[in-house]
Amino acid sequence: MSFGTKSYRLGEMASLLGLELRGDPEVVVRGVAPLEDAGPGDMAFVLKPSYLELAKGSRASAFLVGRFAEGLAAPCLISPRPSLDMIRVLRLFEEVPCAGSGVHPTAVLGRDVVLGRDVFVGPYAVLEDGVEVGDGACLMASCFVGKGSSIGEGSIIHPHVVIYPNVKIGRRVVIHSNSVIGSDGYGYERSEEGSHLKIPHLGGVLVGDDVEIGACVTVDRGTLGFTVIGDGTKIDNLVHIAHNVKIGRNVLVVAMTGIAGSARVEDGAVIGGQVGVKDHVVVGARAVVASRSGVTKDVPAGAMVSGFPAWDHKKELRVQALCRDIESLVDRVRALEERLGRHEGAGEKASRDG
Repeated sequence: MSFGTKSYRLGEMASLLGLELRGDPEVVVRGVAPLEDAGPGDMAFVLKPSYLELAKGSRASAFLVGRFAEGLAAPCLISPRPSLDMIRVLRLFEEVPCAGSGVHPTAVLGRDVVLGRDVFVGPYAVLEDGVEVGDGACLMASCFVGKGSSIGEGSIIHPHVVIYPNVKIGRRVVIHSNSVIGSDGYGYERSEEGSHLKIPHLGGVLVGDDVEIGACVTVDRGTLGFTVIGDGTKIDNLVHIAHNVKIGRNVLVVAMTGIAGSARVEDGAVIGGQVGVKDHVVVGARAVVASRSGVTKDVPAGAMVSGFPAWDHKKELRVQALCRDIESLVDRVRALEERLGRHEGAGEKASRDG
């Protein structure tokens, strides 16, 4: 299933990846595909022993396999860590989003814009006054970068991303389409007359190095200081990060999660899909918040929580198991009440007869 123009001989791939080759080094690999869809010219991946039977029926020309794999007719690259080496294989076939550098004639650049070496600025992009773009960065079609913001070297900003003023994007950051970084936070005070007075947001956003932000993500600017996303953090599509939030390094935030204002998520934490995190709470380092949880109080470092309100995951599982058996539990309670009623009735009768 080749979507690009790249191809490699299998022996060349083994050399590039430093992997053992079992089979013909002259086989040409033109793309990658799932086991069930692979055809001639494709490499497929056998990541677990349970995939072996499916692999034996695959039409793939070559496989990347773990050391457990035996009995495959097609040539194989043997990996001690097939899940990690699959990433390296995929990178061989990955197409670079910006194949070149330069500023498209329809792009609009303000005063004192600084562009590094080999920068690409796509059609209809707008860079306001004082924007700085590092070496090798790529700003694709219809991006907007506000006054005084900066984008680090090697970063890729996909089409229709909006970056407000006073946003600092680190190196090798990827921001996917239709995300908005640095919009005003949701802050209001009720006046004596009952109207809602908007609190001006004069802060900004700091995004660290090697961060990836999915499509349609919104990150609000700080009220006075910065909303922060730490190095290596990965944010899925459709996530909202409110004003003054501080997210640490190497955090994972899965789709459709909302993190309310001034919350803090510490290094290495994992937040599942459709999670709500209350304002001003702390999710501790390496903690795991299961999908669809509501975090209303601090989560200790290393803990795993779930449910609404979120609490210890094992206790939540026990409660869910009991809830699924609620009808039989109600029947048992009713039966016990009837037995107790009969027993009490018999005791009262015996007292009267005595």
